[in-house]
Amino acid sequence: MILFLCNRKAHANQARITTFPRNDTENCLYAEDVVDVAVHYGLYPRQEDNSGFSFSDVYDPVTFSGARFSEARVWSIFSQIVDSDGSFQMEFQDYITGRNLKKRMPLFVKPYKKLSVSDVMDLMNSHYEGTELDATRDVGGGIFADVHRPRPLVWEYHGKTFFNERTIATQQTGWNFVAQIRRNMPRELAALIWFAVDDSSTSPKVPVYASSTMIAQPYAGKGTQDGVPGPMLKLDMKKAFWGKFLLVSLVDICLVC
Repeated sequence: MILFLCNRKAHANQARITTFPRNDTENCLYAEDVVDVAVHYGLYPRQEDNSGFSFSDVYDPVTFSGARFSEARVWSIFSQIVDSDGSFQMEFQDYITGRNLKKRMPLFVKPYKKLSVSDVMDLMNSHYEGTELDATRDVGGGIFADVHRPRPLVWEYHGKTFFNERTIATQQTGWNFVAQIRRNMPRELAALIWFAVDDSSTSPKVPVYASSTMIAQPYAGKGTQDGVPGPMLKLDMKKAFWGKFLLVSLVDICLVC
């Protein structure tokens, strides 16, 4: 999962930039060959006027799956921060469900209120609760309205194709974080990442300061990015990934009791 929220815009595995200013270098940076590459590979016709060049439509056109599995996650975030009456949610509901792919969401939005770190963390907890895509209401939720779904995301049965909603919070997440910059703090403490392993809706977030020179042992060690396959299914209570499951299990037990 890639979900990026910054400067009032969001991305989730789907290109969202369409046309962009070509003569405003102070506010818009782009590769000089962004059009040439598309022309070279036959994705865009060679022409003198490229002002109508749309990055998303050329390199990553929106399809039903792109809207449903990716843009819907952006819609979930925007719907909660643009207004309080649900207008944005309803305006773009046909788009993110794949019924109308031409009415695309804006690249930028302006929150109707100031967002705190906790607010951003809450945005990462979404299973589309309270919307048409609410994971607790479809048949896959069963009698306990479970938000978790088995994978694969898409499958076929008797010649028909079915799919699960791709929510922001999902048990398939390896790790997630919320970055924060605090301008009123000393430089060494100003930037930090609230880091967590696994599902963003159930994992506790741990602050890691940008000035850190060492990583706490439960989070340390080499992984697949270093060419070292991680023993993901080997129980190790010294690692944060497994410690998180113990914490969640204890909470579940307390709730049942």
